[in-house]
Amino acid sequence: MVNRAWSGGQDAFRRVLKNLRISLDVTQSDLADKLEYPQSYVSKYESGERKLDYLEVKAIVNSLGMTIGEFDALLDLTDQHQDVFQNNSLLTKIKTQETQR
Repeated sequence: MVNRAWSGGQDAFRRVLKNLRISLDVTQSDLADKLEYPQSYVSKYESGERKLDYLEVKAIVNSLGMTIGEFDALLDLTDQHQDVFQNNSLLTKIKTQETQR
């Protein structure tokens, strides 16, 4: 069941985490294994049943090969309604820009 207390921004945040995982062809089970959690952990935060703290988000993002800065840039683009997951060059651009900082 989705947590109804999620704001629009928090819901978008969940979707970005899920879409990032999917765009990288990583299954919930694969990500959970990297994080050393059960698959249900990933399922629950993706469905909105569980909220994440900063350290959990950092671990998830790092496990997906991104830094927090790169993930933040991805969120900014998503806030601007750019479909970053349909355009892998945008993901590459984010990683390149963050590396140059």
